[in-house]
Amino acid sequence: MPRYLSKSRFRLALECATKLYYTGKKEYANQNNTNEFLIELAKGGFQIGEYAKYFFTNDPQGITINTQAYEYEESTKQTKTWLNDKSKPVVAEGAFLYNNCYVRADILEKKNDGLYLYEVKAKGCDDSTAFFNKKEDIEPKWKSYLYDVAFQKWVIEKSTGKIVNAHLVLVNKDAASSVAGLAKHFKVMKGKNDQPYVALTPGITKNDFGNSLIKIINVDQECEWIYNNPVETDLNDTYSFEEFIDFAVAHYTQDRKILTPAGSKCRGCEFVASTTDESNGLRSGRKECWVKNGWVSEKDFETNLVLELWGGKAGGKSLIENLIHQNKTKRKLVTPMLKSKKNYALFYCVFSFN
Repeated sequence: MPRYLSKSRFRLALECATKLYYTGKKEYANQNNTNEFLIELAKGGFQIGEYAKYFFTNDPQGITINTQAYEYEESTKQTKTWLNDKSKPVVAEGAFLYNNCYVRADILEKKNDGLYLYEVKAKGCDDSTAFFNKKEDIEPKWKSYLYDVAFQKWVIEKSTGKIVNAHLVLVNKDAASSVAGLAKHFKVMKGKNDQPYVALTPGITKNDFGNSLIKIINVDQECEWIYNNPVETDLNDTYSFEEFIDFAVAHYTQDRKILTPAGSKCRGCEFVASTTDESNGLRSGRKECWVKNGWVSEKDFETNLVLELWGGKAGGKSLIENLIHQNKTKRKLVTPMLKSKKNYALFYCVFSFN
């Protein structure tokens, strides 16, 4: 199987570039695969994705390229056929490949001035939603979504030579459904290889849904900002957007691990094995990072990790980050010498653990 940098792997690399080495490998535990909340959240995303298609067609199945995620050649072949077919203006799950980067676009529309990309997200917005903050930077809570769209726009433009107008399709928080029981028309089912799909009520059309529950927002300006500014990572080197893609592609295609510094991000790492996982032969990516890189011993990893500290109302992120930057990766290295009110929660927490 070819190793392509997909949009999900690109987002993973932005979170922590080391994760590219662990993702997709059966020998490593992945808690996201068994997290019931995340699974239910993903179901909502599938439903919104199918719902959005009805704003472009009354036949969602007719515009969708129904190939498996790993069928790269077939999906890109069908997409090229669509591009050359003037009778079909819209496609869903169109596939594009450029320099070992591979994307499946939620919805694409052909117009005279280029392609229109619509990335559907099960995230709420309203009329006050802004993607830029007062510092003219992208709001942190929107970055993963916007980098996702920017990556797709970049791959599609490079692979087709066409201008791509990028949009986010979001849930309108100000809208209330005028139709009762709307979700019953979009039932999430298990298909081949346990892959989820949405079973639609036969014969339904856009008119059956009443008022619109989504907002379509152009994000070309945000994409340009991303292309023209350094990518935010915790790596030692600074990368432009394209440089970071080249860096990630080179390591992922060759299955080489990228070493990133320890940080509070490790606290929520999904590649961590429980005792049961390890007894079943699964490996912990987080343990490999912390032990093999010499940040802690295996014994300290099990019993004395600074990631387990609680930061009280100040939040765990900044406190843990500061401790790691001081090379205090073990709880026993954190001495109770904190005097300020700001660090009172950590002061109390350290005494609780020792």
